[in-house]
This record gives sequence, structure tokens and C-alpha cells, in this order.
Amino acid sequence: PVDNDVLVRTVDSPPQVQRRTRAQRLSFAEGTFAATRDLDGEAVVLMDDVVTTGSTMSACAKALWEASAASVWGLAVAREVS
Repeated sequence: PVDNDVLVRTVDSPPQVQRRTRAQRLSFAEGTFAATRDLDGEAVVLMDDVVTTGSTMSACAKALWEASAASVWGLAVAREVS
């Protein structure tokens, strides 16, 4: 099953693509997302369109682990290479 509502953005901020430096992107995502429910040992797959530094994916994974996910896998369609 697909659950598009298990993560919410807790901080209103512009998309990562608008941040130019690696440091800006890495500092942006910390604490930006939270799970909406207890995952009680579920395996979760995160899907994103582009991964640049991985900071958004990492912040989402952290929120899911804090909600008791058993495992978190990240998949992306593309990776930006600088």
C-alpha cells in the first residue's frame, strides 16, 4: 500500500532546489519532517524525484525511524551530480 500522508513538513521552507550550496542543503532538512502516526515495525520505502546531497531523504528517514519504522529504504529517479 502507498501512504502519501505518513510524513508531514513541520517547517515552512522553500524547496531544496532553491538552495545553492551543500552546506545550505544539509542544514535545511534537520527537523523539517515528522511522521503522522506510529509505524509499529513497518518497512518503509521513501520515493523522491531527485537526490542531491541526500539531506531531505535523511531527514525523512530519521522521522520515520523515530516513529518506530523497522526499516527505511530510499529510492530516487535521478541524482544530481555537480
